[in-house]
Amino acid sequence: MVVVPVLALVVVVVVVAAAAVVVVVVVVLLLLLLLASCQAGASASTAITVLTTEDAKEKAQKIVEASKALEAAEVTVEEVKSYYWWAGKVNFDPEWRVAITTTAPFSKVEEVVSKAHSYDLPMIIYDLPERPAESPYWKGLLALGGEEAIKIAEKLVEKRIVACAQASETSLAVKTVARCKPLVEAQAGQAVQWSSISGNEGYLKWLEEECIGVE
Repeated sequence: MVVVPVLALVVVVVVVAAAAVVVVVVVVLLLLLLLASCQAGASASTAITVLTTEDAKEKAQKIVEASKALEAAEVTVEEVKSYYWWAGKVNFDPEWRVAITTTAPFSKVEEVVSKAHSYDLPMIIYDLPERPAESPYWKGLLALGGEEAIKIAEKLVEKRIVACAQASETSLAVKTVARCKPLVEAQAGQAVQWSSISGNEGYLKWLEEECIGVE
């Protein structure tokens, strides 16, 4: 009789097959975990640059200090001349623009900056990484500085086609809404480098209210 050896062989085959299935399942699970980890790492490593402004250098430094709590944060500060519409006329204030580049999500950056900021309604914005063509909110950059930048800034604000314009030594940055972009280009008389933006809800609402496009 050879029943026992045959049964033993069958048991061995079944055990080996089961072990192989277990190995395959484990390998698949490990690959899935590795893929999820890579995707999470890629998402987390996507850096954004968040911009805000303060009306004094020491206040800007307070935001710089607060930003140290953000992941992989790199912060720069630049003095600018800010122009905006208030009380029926163009107003001017010196400001310090803080740029925070970090891998932290915008919601966390907004929370940190808001707590450290002195304004009731600060500008806290960032460029959208995928730049959708139909974005409602835009930041424009013009390659001009000095008196020419100031002249254009005042003109754009007076026309109510930008909510604010910030002039530095080498460039003019403006914030506006989609419907006013063609008017900005026409009044500026030069090419504008556009970036679609998002930011804190209060500031985006203010953009809508201020950019009314007076001809």
